[in-house]
Amino acid sequence: MKNRFAEAAKWSVQSVRRRVSFRKSAVAFVAMTLASVVMILARPVSAANFLGFNSGPFYSIPGTFGSPTQGAVLEVVFDEPVVFDTFIGIASSDPTVLIINSGGVTIPTGQSTAVVNVISLALGSVTLTASYNATMATAVVSVVSEIPISPPLGIECLPGITRLTWPTNAVGFLLETNSSPTAAGGWGLFASNYSILNTNYVVTNACDSPAMFFRLRKPLYP
Repeated sequence: MKNRFAEAAKWSVQSVRRRVSFRKSAVAFVAMTLASVVMILARPVSAANFLGFNSGPFYSIPGTFGSPTQGAVLEVVFDEPVVFDTFIGIASSDPTVLIINSGGVTIPTGQSTAVVNVISLALGSVTLTASYNATMATAVVSVVSEIPISPPLGIECLPGITRLTWPTNAVGFLLETNSSPTAAGGWGLFASNYSILNTNYVVTNACDSPAMFFRLRKPLYP
């Protein structure tokens, strides 16, 4: 009988110890969790403002996996370095054509830009939308079979006229003009018949014309 009471008392003491140990572990876990929450809440908020994407044009080739765009390298941009690693989610308007590696990009602490790596699946064009806090930005990426070249456009002032030139090996490019370079819908064909001087196409414009901006553009799907 004494042995039974001794065993029961021993079991009771061990049970109490286990409960005490469990409670200590639970208290320690809660304390660690609260400490983590406090650290997150105490993390400094970056004063940097999200500006959006840099300027294109942006291209990619089908089969590209986790690589930067070509033409121009697509990046997300803040106005100053961020004070902690900052993730920017980026959505594609057509995931069957192109998606973003990891669904977005992280700007490392102390940096103000980060390269956006893409996964290209098929020919086409998508609009990417990035969002951070209350700011949203978009960029268009074209998935093409061949990356367009960017020929130089020369502008020369001559007596009474302005002469524009570009290489004749830039096949398929059109000369377009706009009254303002920021008016995306204002670009229109300036001329379709070009003179040739040595190895350059040549177009002239009267100097007394209103201010004009010019660019060369090659249609993706002629």
